[in-house]
Amino acid sequence: MTISSENGPEEDYWNKLVSLLAGRDIQQVMADPDVAARCRRIIQENSEYADWLKQCTRIEGQVAITDFRHLDHPPPGTGFFLIVCSPKWLSAFRIRYEDRKRQTVVVNIGHSIFNPRCNVHVGRLLAGFEGGGHAGRLGSV
Repeated sequence: MTISSENGPEEDYWNKLVSLLAGRDIQQVMADPDVAARCRRIIQENSEYADWLKQCTRIEGQVAITDFRHLDHPPPGTGFFLIVCSPKWLSAFRIRYEDRKRQTVVVNIGHSIFNPRCNVHVGRLLAGFEGGGHAGRLGSV
């Protein structure tokens, strides 16, 4: 979870992490100061993100819809967070503005890997809206 593109590309960290994973066991990787700092940050962000999800999410059937468009600064967090918290949901939609000018809306869709009853191919669904994603897992438009 320490790899994210929400804050732009971080290739130096990504390359360092790949190098660490290739040559060390997980305890050594986790002990690296950069990795440890990111893990602490992610734990704090997840706690804050969970609070925002409670405020900004509504449930329609078996779909969780989170709308962050009213926030000036949407909180960082993964689209799978809701699905992990409640495996009964088939998918989770996250809606936010892409830029501070509020000109572009982004919709991320996460598909539950724990609940096999959803048979929607998220990538194909979003391709119709100039988006894309993995087969049935995660996508953006």
